[in-house]
Amino acid sequence: ILGNGPSLNDTPLEALKKEKTIAVNKINRIYENTSWRPTYLVTRDIQEDEVDDIEESISEGVQCFISRDNIHPSEDNDELFGERDNVEYFDTEVIPFSERQKALSENNVDAIWSEDIEEKICGFGSSIALAAQIAHYMGFEEIYFLGCDLFDIPTKHMLFDSGGDPSSVRNPDGST
Repeated sequence: ILGNGPSLNDTPLEALKKEKTIAVNKINRIYENTSWRPTYLVTRDIQEDEVDDIEESISEGVQCFISRDNIHPSEDNDELFGERDNVEYFDTEVIPFSERQKALSENNVDAIWSEDIEEKICGFGSSIALAAQIAHYMGFEEIYFLGCDLFDIPTKHMLFDSGGDPSSVRNPDGST
């Protein structure tokens, strides 16, 4: 799973050409520096100035997962991008922060994690959380995160005991 963080500038993306990769949002902005393209793109919360970014990935033949969330002021995303062979739309259930905290404290992963992305994808945090649910649904057993730089967050590193169970997230001090 590739984010859009500045660490991608130091990542040899060409080495990923034979790997299945899921990128998020404005990954196209690195296309001019590499011949690598992601296998999949996941995006939601599309702002008006990001439509061309998504269009570029679609035109490059990247399989795109686009939320139906109506962020663009004039059209629904499925109307904006239309029916295309390499575009799939999904529904997002936005999970408020307080509900996420409660679900994690009760070890109720089902409340914040979708096992069936054809029904919905739980939306929280960034598009990276959506990409992780898609990767899990697709059956990936190992997931690596590149360019997922965290900014202005007190705890910048999280250790995942199990990729399929987000309640297992532990901070370096052992807290959840």
